[in-house]
Formats: sequence, structure tokens, C-alpha cells
Amino acid sequence: EGAFCTSDSITHGNAETGKEGYHFLIAQCFAELNVVDDSSNSNSSQPRPPPTVKPADDAAGAKWWTLDEIRIGEANKETVPNLVRVIERAEALYQCGMLPTTHSVTT
Repeated sequence: EGAFCTSDSITHGNAETGKEGYHFLIAQCFAELNVVDDSSNSNSSQPRPPPTVKPADDAAGAKWWTLDEIRIGEANKETVPNLVRVIERAEALYQCGMLPTTHSVTT
């Protein structure tokens, strides 16, 4: 349905070193991923791994992260600031029924 939150990531350039700054507008979207195999060939529901991430050249390091990995990445400045806060806000909104998923996609 669209973004539920947006944030800016701004890095200022440095005239002395010639390093250019940049500005990203990041749109946070929410999706629910069903990774349980509920096919008729199985007697029990077995978890499956999420789909393989296939990033383009502009996001070569894209991958699935656990929340603990995101916390470490945020502390090491490998992610945008406040990413954990955004994820926790999304989870709270979802748990309260205020961030529903409208399409069901099973991997």
C-alpha cells in the first residue's frame, strides 16, 4: 500500500578533501513474509528460509538481517541511524492492527 514512514540520510561533503555529500530519502515499507511450508505434500508445517536476495549493482551488499544484526550494524554505523526504532515502530503498529498487510504472498 505504500510507505508508513520516511526518513532522510544526509552526509555533508568536504571541500578540503573533495569528498561529495549525498542525500537519500528512505521510504520504510512493511511486508509480512510467510515462510511456512503449508503445501499438501507435507504433514506438518516446516519453516523455510526467506527468498534469496538478488541485489542490483547499486545495492551489492543487500541481504536479510536479523534484528540483532541490525542493532550491531546500527552501533557500528553500518546502517542509517534509528533503523531499529523504525522496525520496532512497524512491529508495534502491526501488532495493534494499525499496519495491516493487504496481499498474501507465500514463498
